[in-house]
Amino acid sequence: MVRTIDYAGAVAFASVVDAGSFTAAARALGLPKSGVSRRVGELEASLGVRLLQRTTRRVHLTEAGAAYYERARRALEAFAEADDAARDAQGAPRGLVTMTAPNDVGAILLPEPLARFAADYPEIRVHVTLTPRVVDLVAEGVDLAVRLGKLPDSTLVARRLGVAAGVLVASRAYVAARGVPRRPADLAHHRAVVFRDQTRWELVGPNGPTTVDVDGIVAGDDVSFVHGCVLAGLGIGALPCPVVRRPLADGSLVRVLPRFIQRGVDVHLLYPHGRFMPRRVAVLADFLARELGPQLAGPPGAG
Repeated sequence: MVRTIDYAGAVAFASVVDAGSFTAAARALGLPKSGVSRRVGELEASLGVRLLQRTTRRVHLTEAGAAYYERARRALEAFAEADDAARDAQGAPRGLVTMTAPNDVGAILLPEPLARFAADYPEIRVHVTLTPRVVDLVAEGVDLAVRLGKLPDSTLVARRLGVAAGVLVASRAYVAARGVPRRPADLAHHRAVVFRDQTRWELVGPNGPTTVDVDGIVAGDDVSFVHGCVLAGLGIGALPCPVVRRPLADGSLVRVLPRFIQRGVDVHLLYPHGRFMPRRVAVLADFLARELGPQLAGPPGAG
């Protein structure tokens, strides 16, 4: 015999725990606070045990509530997965995918691939949050994240997209006025526009790696700002390949020391580990893996 489960009560209870209060849970569920409180009260009455200790400011889990929450959360996630699987079986993938990326990386890498993705999958909506903050995908319910650099140990699944290497570039006006360095050591006699305080550049050339110190006349914490300063002729910059691909092609920038590249960092696509990934998330992850790899690979040709 199948026992009746208070699903609405379990959802309300889990939402209160996740949100930290009845007011926040009501807002998330789109219900009046009294309705959420009533559902939790009815759940406690049916179980014959108190799950939450209520105070004027916060709610706290009882020992029984903590045990119930751990098991109920897994059950609710499994129910959501079953719901998604049933919807996915009905033809083309549809629905909302949420993702996050660092400001510069997202603004540079994502618009063109997402335009092509929207053409191929018109029933999938993508919401992108660009932020320097490391978003907790599980706690905040985000499907995908683009991350750069070394990844900390975590339970997230990491899919390597490629390496974001940099190339040295300058405007034609700067080159005309100051000339071009012939070897890395010559950079010490040139002006540079640097990202943050990175005045020591690690370059890789025909004979292996080399390190040079540069005169960072201007520094910025935004790649687009550094790019703009280089275009304005302020100095030589080390910029990611995707940023300078078009300016090199149209001649507004030229390569400096074209046999050298700046040591790159790994770019990964991350998503929570789980038994089931909705098709809408899986198809976007696969699409970005195909599209972003070629954008990251290899420096553009010399200008």
